[in-house]
Amino acid sequence: MTDRPQPWYTPGETPANPAPDGKVVIVRQERPDDERGNRCNQLQMIDLKSGKQGWHKQLPETGSGDNSFIVHSAISGTFAIARSMKATAYRVADGSELYDIPWENPGKCYPDDVAGGSRLPVSSDFAISMDRSKNYSRLREIDPRTGKVLWRHRTSPGRQFGSLISVDPVVFTTVNTEDTTSDWRVVALGPKGRLRTTIDPREKGFEHCAGSGSGDEIQPCRGTAAGPDHVVLGGTDRVGVYDLGTGKFVWGIKSDDPLRTLHPLRAEKGRAALVYESASPDGPGRTFAPARP
Repeated sequence: MTDRPQPWYTPGETPANPAPDGKVVIVRQERPDDERGNRCNQLQMIDLKSGKQGWHKQLPETGSGDNSFIVHSAISGTFAIARSMKATAYRVADGSELYDIPWENPGKCYPDDVAGGSRLPVSSDFAISMDRSKNYSRLREIDPRTGKVLWRHRTSPGRQFGSLISVDPVVFTTVNTEDTTSDWRVVALGPKGRLRTTIDPREKGFEHCAGSGSGDEIQPCRGTAAGPDHVVLGGTDRVGVYDLGTGKFVWGIKSDDPLRTLHPLRAEKGRAALVYESASPDGPGRTFAPARP
């Protein structure tokens, strides 16, 4: 019996969605037998329609503050990647570098995450004080073609960006800078990043991103969905709908089985939703559209 070579595993990062033509860019580590193998700095384009690999390139290192240990990526027409104090956009088709996403208030604030879809949102945390109640986050929409900042939205002091629920409309969560687990809100923005409404779903028993919290990525916020006029929140044994215009609770249902979870798959017209109910020891899962009370 001969020894067979063992496959090597390279952890990496994948955007939440591919480009419209089915191409995606993944970010992976170098081989672990390399002395710099803990850096996640290898870009690989893959055509999901054909399954074939396209271009490949290595991210340049730009100094001790930009070592590519942790990266976040997104596709919004272009491929954007955020890594330790730096965010850059690349052309999906050939990997050519397009522009750097600008810093704001250098020394205290750097782009720390990106999200994709029909828009390119970029989040930044502003650690301006040792007193966390004074710190805040800023969300910007970047024009994927030019890198121009289209609008900015700043959270109130003491609150930071949590997770993105939707890019169109822009709906996301915020958390308390000193209590990132239980003190959370849903925020909806209107044109030019102006505040539309703020929702506190805690009184109805909903947990942040259906109990998964913010995680390491700002996208997606699991167990949520949004339409033009409403946001749907799911979780352990319940699902509920809130109006994005008024912030008011519209309707909700609870499962008779506390072991089941209800997760919205998508928001539907008329403030409705398509929901998945998980399986339990007593029965299979199902996908259904709850009837509004």
